[in-house]
Parts: sequence; structure tokens; C-alpha cells
Amino acid sequence: MGVDLKLFVANPGFNDARQQGYVHSYLEVGKNYDLYHVIDGSSKTWRLSENSDFHGHIGCNEPGYGRITTTPYGEMLTFISAKDLIDCIKKLRPEQTYQSLIAALAYLEKLEPHRQIGLYFH
Repeated sequence: MGVDLKLFVANPGFNDARQQGYVHSYLEVGKNYDLYHVIDGSSKTWRLSENSDFHGHIGCNEPGYGRITTTPYGEMLTFISAKDLIDCIKKLRPEQTYQSLIAALAYLEKLEPHRQIGLYFH
């Protein structure tokens, strides 16, 4: 699995694999093996089910707005709450962070703690 990460901030109220969700933009966090391992070891993540209906725009190299349920590796899209993702980021040492991650952290801290964040590893 790749460790380049895009964060999808899901619509307010989306918190369950059975709901329809969407995202209009994403935060490109980039590659961070340390963050990947912290998130991977967290018990706070959940995955979309195969019949989930989540839509968004992945980015400039992908076709436009559409259904997103899996990563390029065929794994179901994973979600975590903003609060739990902030906790994961804060477990990193200063030398394990970089500018785009610091900017993402500042953005995440302004969200409602329960807002769901899609973790699109690619």
C-alpha cells in the first residue's frame, strides 16, 4: 500500500458506512510512513462497506466527481474522526512532521471533533 495520503473531510452528519456521504475537496498530506503506521495501529478507524455510497473528487489525475469507495490498491476507503486523527498526528515527533501535515493539523483542529475524515492512501 502507498503511504501518500489525501484527507477527505466528509459532509456533516456522515458517520456510518450505511449512509450516503460526499466530499467536495481534499487535503493532500503527502508521504509519511510514520503517520501511516500510527493510523494503521489505531483502533479508531472504520471502513466503508461494499454497498456504501460515498462521492467526491479525487484529484487532477483522476476522472471528475464520482463514487469513491476504494483506494487504488482495492482496499475499502477508511475513515477516522477529526479528533482521533489529530491524536494520531500529535503522536509524531516534530522531525516526523512537515509543512503540509502541520497545515492539515491546523485545519482539522477547526472541525467538529466527530467529523469523519476519509483516509485515501495511494
